[in-house]
Amino acid sequence: MSRENTPTRRGFIGGIVTGTAVTLSGCAGGDNGADPSEPADGFEGVLVEGVDLVIEFGEDHPFDSLSVIQPGGELLVERDLAPGVRRESIELGTTYQPGEYEIIGVSDGDEAATTSLVVEPDVAIESLRLGRNHPDEMYEGASDRTVQTEAILTMENTGNGPDAAVSLEFSGDIPRPTPNDSENSGIYDTDSELGGHADQVVLPPDETVVIYSHSTPFNPASDNVSCTPDGESGEFEVEVSTSVQEPNPSQQYSVTYTGEDLTDCDIEIGVVQ
Repeated sequence: MSRENTPTRRGFIGGIVTGTAVTLSGCAGGDNGADPSEPADGFEGVLVEGVDLVIEFGEDHPFDSLSVIQPGGELLVERDLAPGVRRESIELGTTYQPGEYEIIGVSDGDEAATTSLVVEPDVAIESLRLGRNHPDEMYEGASDRTVQTEAILTMENTGNGPDAAVSLEFSGDIPRPTPNDSENSGIYDTDSELGGHADQVVLPPDETVVIYSHSTPFNPASDNVSCTPDGESGEFEVEVSTSVQEPNPSQQYSVTYTGEDLTDCDIEIGVVQ
């Protein structure tokens, strides 16, 4: 049974008969924190899978309930445990508080042991490719116009916390910068049969995810940049707004436009270090 509550940890702990409580802290293992925490008495580990916080218990753990405390000190969830349970999942989603989560194992009303895990995303733009230069990497069913005008981004989350891309913006020396008053995400919804703008794209921990622009940033109908036989050079920026991480991941790119006009232009981009 799950009971959603809002009391602080101080208030929660104050209601427990402390007895012989033991406090043991686990820490995230591995290079990116995605591995289970070091075990405390009764716990085998704490980790994140997808958008869930997963708590693993030892075979003979004494707990009949558990509580999870958010980084700000508020109680996220209090949950009774079925006898013999070895694993419990609690949804974090993609709008959680990043930071240290404390898991309290309770036995007969007493705090028996605690462990903790710092949960944080680490999202970056791994690569940007133009659909016109990589047509085989566009999503299935993309029209010729879409291939010529949209971009492909690979997002990498090397943290141990989930996140979500909620908008994609282009600015600078690019044919069609994202309007300041745009109300759309600018990300194509590959999960919908109708396409359109995605509300969000989940970025699970320790995974890479491909997203596609949906704002025609390389539309040739533009007077923002020029394409000439000798080549016109400039720079533009790509920013992906995320639901958890601050600041938003972004990347600066150099760009050269070579050709007679933007319709038949050879566009080459490179990362600005």
